[in-house]
Amino acid sequence: MKNTLLIFIMIVLGGCATQYRYNPTTATGSGPYHAQVNDNLYRVHYKLLKDDQKQARQLALQHAAKLTRQQQLDWFVVLRQQMITEQPINSSSDKIIRLTCDNGQCQQSSYDNPYFRQQFKESTPTVTTEAILQIRMGRGMRPHGAKSFDAYQQ
Repeated sequence: MKNTLLIFIMIVLGGCATQYRYNPTTATGSGPYHAQVNDNLYRVHYKLLKDDQKQARQLALQHAAKLTRQQQLDWFVVLRQQMITEQPINSSSDKIIRLTCDNGQCQQSSYDNPYFRQQFKESTPTVTTEAILQIRMGRGMRPHGAKSFDAYQQ
C-alpha cells in the first residue's frame, strides 16, 4: 500500500513540472509546440525547416489563436517575441550557428549537432527558423494595441 501511494505521488508531482521539450507535429523537427507558464500565460513555438521569419511568426500567431480558443478565451497579447535561426557553419561541419533575436537585439552562438542535417532532404537548404511568442490570454474586451489579437480572427 505504501509503495502504491508513493508511486502515485511521484507521478502526480512529476506531471506538474513544466519543461521545454520541443514536440513538433511531424517527425522532421518542425511544427507547433506550446508550454503553459501559468493560468493564462503560455509560450508558443513554431519551427520551420527553412529561412522564413514572416511565415514562422504567422504560424505561431495562428497556433496562439487556436490555443486561446481551446481555453475558451477571446484574445491574446504578445508579451515577448523571439526569432531563432540555425544553420551549419558550412556544408561539411556539424557546428551549428544559432542567431537569437529578441526585440531587435540579436546574439549569435554555436554548438555541435551531428544530427541537425538528418531533418532535411538532401536537396534542401539546411536552415531552421523558429518563432517563440510569450502570450497572455483573456476574455471580454480586447486590449488595444499592435500586439493584441482576436483569437477568432486569426
